[in-house]
Amino acid sequence: MHRVKVISGHLSSYPPQGGNRKCNINHCRARAAVSGPEDVVVVHGRRTAIGKAKRGLFKDTTPDELLSAVMKAVMTDMGLSPDRLGDVCVGNVLQPGAGAVMARIAHFLSEFPETVPVYTVNRQCSSGLQALFNIAGAIKSGSIDLGLACGVESMSLQEMGNPGDLSPRLVDFEKARACVVPMGITSENVAERFGISREKQDAFAVSSHQKADRAQRSGRFEAEIVPVVTRVTDAEGTESTVTVLKDEGVRPSTTLEGLGKLRAAFRADGSTTAGNSSQVSDGAAALLLGRRSAVEALGLPVLGVLRASAVVGVPPDMMGIGPAYAIPAALEQAGGVLCREAGPPAGPGEPERRSHRPGPPPGLHRRPHGGHPAARAPTHGEEVRLLAGTSTRLVNRGSPKHL
Repeated sequence: MHRVKVISGHLSSYPPQGGNRKCNINHCRARAAVSGPEDVVVVHGRRTAIGKAKRGLFKDTTPDELLSAVMKAVMTDMGLSPDRLGDVCVGNVLQPGAGAVMARIAHFLSEFPETVPVYTVNRQCSSGLQALFNIAGAIKSGSIDLGLACGVESMSLQEMGNPGDLSPRLVDFEKARACVVPMGITSENVAERFGISREKQDAFAVSSHQKADRAQRSGRFEAEIVPVVTRVTDAEGTESTVTVLKDEGVRPSTTLEGLGKLRAAFRADGSTTAGNSSQVSDGAAALLLGRRSAVEALGLPVLGVLRASAVVGVPPDMMGIGPAYAIPAALEQAGGVLCREAGPPAGPGEPERRSHRPGPPPGLHRRPHGGHPAARAPTHGEEVRLLAGTSTRLVNRGSPKHL
């Protein structure tokens, strides 16, 4: 509840009275949003556990099965027939054709009728979020009343190395060349350009694993995770049936001392290691959205309201900073300013939150239940997973419904 109050304190009219762009944190309050029947609302979300690619319990599970598990769970939980859906959008990166065939197969594995359309979208790391925005946009335009936004990835069964068929002329254009810079090198570029030391990265990783471990042990994730029954083959070739219930990336034994012994993964003099960066993962998530009037007519819950969104381009060799530019733009659309980052006081290795800033946030991204090192994949439907989990936890904590 405290965290949501802090978030609500970030939103105020912009600029403040008198045009003074300096903002005292004590005077920043949310501008009350007017709700109405045309609101785009979050109804319900579920996700699979996040498995370790190549080594985890999902390593032999195809993405259509992962996707089907969450699609079916969301509709079953709500007691809603799939033919009520106006559209389904799935974010995916690694499958051929952004997973168009895979998503259609998942659609039928979930026993959805052929009359319900489904399509996929690839916006790299933001693919799941783009799926959500596409469904929200269709609702807002009046095209549909209800839609399902999904994200799925199997990094076990697909490789990231092949960029496809590219023009040899890319070498003549600096920005074009930067498009094929490996993700690990972009991480090093961000760290170098913004002065994020190895020590800060390691400290953040330790904090992330500690928070994720506390959340996992206290059962915070249980309501959002769909149990998936699947088959896995061990190193000896023996196949067994397992039920996957828990995220596999949480390492509670992680320490600063242990991380300090790891070698840099992408550059000899770099700071990104296997211990302070994202694991590669397998998983899926789905989120049901709708127009408030339609949702209330069906007696479905309203967990949150989508007020604004923004997309901002950044240099391709610095792609990790995208959210730092998009978040202030989205808040400005919503009629607010970012005064301080959400959450309790900064933890070890995290920079102090500064006062109001109209530009990109200088601080590190924070999550109450663990961040990138403990909980995500670099090309997963991560944003849908986060919203599915966040909506569930807000309800469980009796928190306000506006995000």
